[in-house]
Amino acid sequence: GNSLPIWLSRPEIRYHVNGSGEILGIDTPDMWEKSAVKGEGDEIRDPHSVVGSNLLDTMSPFYKTLFGGILRRVSEGKSGVVSWRYCADSPGVCRHFMLTITRLPDGSLQFSSTQLDEHLRAPVFEHGFEDNDSASVEICGWCQKLRHRDGSKW
Repeated sequence: GNSLPIWLSRPEIRYHVNGSGEILGIDTPDMWEKSAVKGEGDEIRDPHSVVGSNLLDTMSPFYKTLFGGILRRVSEGKSGVVSWRYCADSPGVCRHFMLTITRLPDGSLQFSSTQLDEHLRAPVFEHGFEDNDSASVEICGWCQKLRHRDGSKW
């Protein structure tokens, strides 16, 4: 279609949470939904369905502790704006984002996730896992390792 190249359009998703990680609202619901569709995140596609859920509930204990500490520090005003790059891939596409967390005057935190780039790659896990397959796999985007839900080591 007539969409701009990624480097011109810089899609941005904004939402706000409290210092405990509870999602209070989605500021850009259209972009939230588009991002969920692109990332094959059907379970979070409806932006209204995630309000009230907690970001930390989806994280491993290590990252829950780390990320929870960041949220508390920013919400208490002990840290200024915090930002870092991260990737959010789907089976056939690599996407890189910049996440910025800013404390709002009411003490809540605004998350702004801006897409920096994306590129196609050979699909991973294209075969072998069915939707009803009980053998779930956890994948770490940072260390690029896999772990079965049965608690096996990375």
